[in-house]
Amino acid sequence: MKRNFRCGAWALVWVSRWVVAGGAAVMAVGVAHAVDVEAKEVKALPMPDLQDAAAPGVMGEASFVTEGSQVLATLADGRIGLWETSSGKPTIAGKLAELRGVREFVLDPRRQRLLVTLQDKPEVSVVYHLETGQELSPPIKRETLVDGWELLPAYFTPDGETVMAGTAEGGYRITKVESGQVLAQIVVPHTVDQDGRGLITPQFSADGKLAFIMDGKGTLRRYATAAWRENGPAMPLTKGNGDGLYFALQRGGSWAATINQVQDCGGVGTLQFWSTADGQALGEPIEGSWGIGANFIGSGTRVVIRPSRGQTRIVDLRRPGYRVVLPEHDDLSASFALVTGGGSAALSWGYDRKLTRTPLEENSKEEPVTCEFPGRVAQVMEGPEREAVYAVVVPPITARKEDPTLDPVVVKLDARTLEKKATLHLAKEPGDYYKAELSPDGSRMLLRDGRLKLIATETMTEAEATKKKE
Repeated sequence: MKRNFRCGAWALVWVSRWVVAGGAAVMAVGVAHAVDVEAKEVKALPMPDLQDAAAPGVMGEASFVTEGSQVLATLADGRIGLWETSSGKPTIAGKLAELRGVREFVLDPRRQRLLVTLQDKPEVSVVYHLETGQELSPPIKRETLVDGWELLPAYFTPDGETVMAGTAEGGYRITKVESGQVLAQIVVPHTVDQDGRGLITPQFSADGKLAFIMDGKGTLRRYATAAWRENGPAMPLTKGNGDGLYFALQRGGSWAATINQVQDCGGVGTLQFWSTADGQALGEPIEGSWGIGANFIGSGTRVVIRPSRGQTRIVDLRRPGYRVVLPEHDDLSASFALVTGGGSAALSWGYDRKLTRTPLEENSKEEPVTCEFPGRVAQVMEGPEREAVYAVVVPPITARKEDPTLDPVVVKLDARTLEKKATLHLAKEPGDYYKAELSPDGSRMLLRDGRLKLIATETMTEAEATKKKE
């Protein structure tokens, strides 16, 4: 997850789902977002006019908040805004509505609180209630690197009650939101350098009782959040030089994978599985040419392993004989994958313009099914009811020039048969950027295709809330 995201004069916050596997471990913070703005007066705008508040040619990203009934954004003058998805009306309130010159905000995992830092006060942040706009915390100390510009990252714990703020010496200051009390100061070795690299996004067990922090040389440590003390043996990098580090965590926090992704072309990435309770390595490191990645499937012991080159496969840490190899969709790169149906199937895609559903249950009588498209599959999402999946399909620019009728589309498909149910055509200027997010209840989709659109997923048509009025 990115620590910051900048996009000129305005931006919208985005909370994405894991692409490699569904049900990944709870992340520490929703989204951290940095804003560069030019001060100018902008009136409170309904959603259809939101694009008019942006700098010409600049598009930001968006997210549902408060269970999907609102959209969160930052306007061109650095204000924070909220809009109702049903009507498109602005709902920003309280002191949050009065803020100007927002430099960065962090959305908590429950999407109910914001940690806000202003341009002229980078040394402190304040937590606000998203619905009422009222302050929930005293000023919380923040730190920058020696040049004074790079603001070190901050994260919420899963319950939104505590903030972890990066320190210049390398580590985190743990602060209680309501009281501002510093609960602990954790030193993480080998982390912060001049460019702010090394602070790897922490993760939590689903119940929030365990925090996992990786240092700049790839050692993973487990902390009990009740006292913020190290809990269990350290899990060191077993192979590699620590270039491109991150880790994956099983939802319950019992299993982890430390990953050396490598950032040099042609390098070899390594992956090591661990039992976090006793710090025991599980088997030998797994290598992947040009890098390797992994994600756990929910609370179980199955894992999606995706090397940059080769075959994507699913294994089970407790069942050595379990192994499902997903279809290849490219003669070079491994397939992308999304586990669906509560772990019963995996969708795979790549550059061959196909989407394949592969059953994952042992002794399943189902056969893999494949759906073909006129373009490359760029993104796949599953609805929360598990009855529909959505594919963002983008024809190559060369093909679009040869055949102007080829549109980028979002296709709604039956989750089991991949039968196409509805198609939404998108703007088709070459170079357009497409990204989508489903609301928690699956009834709406936020879509970016040159401008922000709110889509009703039942009909796959644009909602009135974002339609431009003639």
